[in-house]
Amino acid sequence: MAHFPKPFFRPGRGLWYVQIDGRQHNLGADQTAAFKAYHGLMQQRAELPTPVKPPSTASPIVVVIVDEFLDWCEKHRAADTYRWYKDRLNSFCKTIDATMTVDQLKPHHVQKWVDNYGVPLASGSRRNLIASIKRALKWSEEQGYIDRSPLTHMKKPGCGRKEQVVTPAQYQALLDWTTDQEFKDLITVTWETGCRPQESLRVEARHVDLAAHATSLTATS
Repeated sequence: MAHFPKPFFRPGRGLWYVQIDGRQHNLGADQTAAFKAYHGLMQQRAELPTPVKPPSTASPIVVVIVDEFLDWCEKHRAADTYRWYKDRLNSFCKTIDATMTVDQLKPHHVQKWVDNYGVPLASGSRRNLIASIKRALKWSEEQGYIDRSPLTHMKKPGCGRKEQVVTPAQYQALLDWTTDQEFKDLITVTWETGCRPQESLRVEARHVDLAAHATSLTATS
């Protein structure tokens, strides 16, 4: 029985795709328009004397690799980690051609994305942007989607230092302005322990050792 390629939807990108003769085509976000474009591609394919199939070593499309990585993150990493990658990688994908393949991707594409991000970025933020796409490509190499990441040798800026410190007066003013007791407790715990706000939000009763005046919260808790 003949096999006909069918369009499929990638929620992480909000786009329709179809793979024809080894090549993935971006059909856009609108389902009706996507299927119309799909039928047009199939008509063009039918009119060819002999469909030419690209070699099996054809380079995959960057946005597809990113989608695969995000799908994996959603299944195997914490929700916050998935959102962290999704926000940054979706931003990057908007700056490149939807049909760009991995072998066409160069470090300068990433650098231009970071340099033209739209808002001034600290060294640590620039580092995080570059790290997100480098990780996606490294993961695809580890999974066998590509032979080697084209971003392996791209350097990242240093982490930088955060100089802004909340003073005792600012802390007290924040408490005075806060009317919600639960939020006030969160502020107090964060101030007294020195942990990051996102860490405070993750603390549960099982993490707390009252006798030792300590918590056992870890990155994998």
